[in-house]
Amino acid sequence: MKPERFSEFKSGQLLPITINERYSDFAFLPNPLPPSWEPDTSLWPLIAEARDRVATLNVEARFLPNSSLLLRPLQRRDAITSNSIEGTHVNPDELLLFEFEKNQSKEPNNEIRNDWREVHQYDLAMQEGCKRISEGAAINRGLICDLHRILLVGARGREKTPGQFRDRIVFVGSGNRYIPPPADQVESLFGNLEKYLDST
Repeated sequence: MKPERFSEFKSGQLLPITINERYSDFAFLPNPLPPSWEPDTSLWPLIAEARDRVATLNVEARFLPNSSLLLRPLQRRDAITSNSIEGTHVNPDELLLFEFEKNQSKEPNNEIRNDWREVHQYDLAMQEGCKRISEGAAINRGLICDLHRILLVGARGREKTPGQFRDRIVFVGSGNRYIPPPADQVESLFGNLEKYLDST
């Protein structure tokens, strides 16, 4: 990663890491929760407006015969955008085509379809997560690991311990644009997240 891309307002620290004897870099280590950041007073009107709009949307959604009419397009957009961060590029038409082929028991195995499959699995994992949370499930290690298993069904990387926290360094984006926390930090960071969620 390039430290100069991070501003003084970053929500964590850059941790020097050694990849091998010839290469070192930085990983991003987020600050513990709860955050100590306080929004600038100039942001309060924007925050208030955002809350008003979300409240209006919430009221409107109650009158829809099926709230998924509103939610599903947003979930699909998130699946497509999130996967593009890792270099998997799919458009909405391709995702629909993959789902059609899957329903017809046609799943050609090539690189393009593998991209489609990964976005599809991300979408399925998100749907399952939303369903379970709406039924009262807590956001905890068990839920995250279950969703990770769904995410990797039939996808590239399925041999890399689905449903378990990673045990190696990973790189996101071309040129190591982002390096998440080292594997030995993941357990404690997730424990901090669980504790924070339990307290809110």
